[in-house]
Amino acid sequence: MYIEKNIPLILDSTHAASKSSGSMMVRFEPMIDIPPEAMNVEIGLVHATVYNSFVNLTSTNDFKFTVDHAGISATMKTISIPAGAWSIDTLNEYIARFCEADADCPDTLFALELNPSTRMVSIQTDPTMTSPSLTLTAVTIEFAEANMAGLAGLLGFAAVDIAYGSFASGVSMVVAYGTTASTIHETVPTLQVRSDLASGGVDPFGNSSTLLASFPMTASPGARLHYAPPTIVWHELSAANGHFGSAFFQLTDGGGTEVDTNGRDFQLVLEIRYHIWLESPSDPHSQLVGSGYGNR
Repeated sequence: MYIEKNIPLILDSTHAASKSSGSMMVRFEPMIDIPPEAMNVEIGLVHATVYNSFVNLTSTNDFKFTVDHAGISATMKTISIPAGAWSIDTLNEYIARFCEADADCPDTLFALELNPSTRMVSIQTDPTMTSPSLTLTAVTIEFAEANMAGLAGLLGFAAVDIAYGSFASGVSMVVAYGTTASTIHETVPTLQVRSDLASGGVDPFGNSSTLLASFPMTASPGARLHYAPPTIVWHELSAANGHFGSAFFQLTDGGGTEVDTNGRDFQLVLEIRYHIWLESPSDPHSQLVGSGYGNR
């Protein structure tokens, strides 16, 4: 009769022998040993835990704007936005904290909003202040400034200033809309797990590859994704009927390029399975525990 044997691999990049932004090399002690008589030796991804921490601003950008009211002449303000994994909500909060601390700016001067239907971003500008009670006479969002280009592109705005030279009496807000779809929440829409333990797979580009699994990144920026495939895709194990003491694992985007996890670790659970033929023993249970590993 044939019996199935399973070897779980529970991996965490925190404890990897070496790692980069989206990959890790793992060493096994003792080595993983596959018996020479094993048949149908396969490996599959059981579970993956990954943070959506992928950088969408690769360098520091500025959010520059000019304000003008009765107490000051036109003054340019600069909010330095560091490289990182930004979302609309975190960017809104960052800008709001700056405005709250600046006496020339209303606390709610800017509010960014993403329309999920159109993927367009709007920027609401509220020129009114309550403490002190006054209204800004002019506001310019300086998208034409060189160091705003990356942020403008991420939000879908052209590199053109948005200028409000005056505001109607009693106006509570004005709104400007991006000209192209924003990509702020679409840094890595599809995530792939690759390993040198798999063989025989073909990726979407027709190349022989080590692709184990591909799945959508459904977690919002900064959140953690727990992915467990409803059906495990099994691959031939590259070290079938042999042994191995190390393995390489990599997270890539849909194009096969390694992603930058922005310093966050990731976890993978994989399973190796194979079948062993056993003659019918007088004590079958003795053949089901520890058989074929050579280390017990």
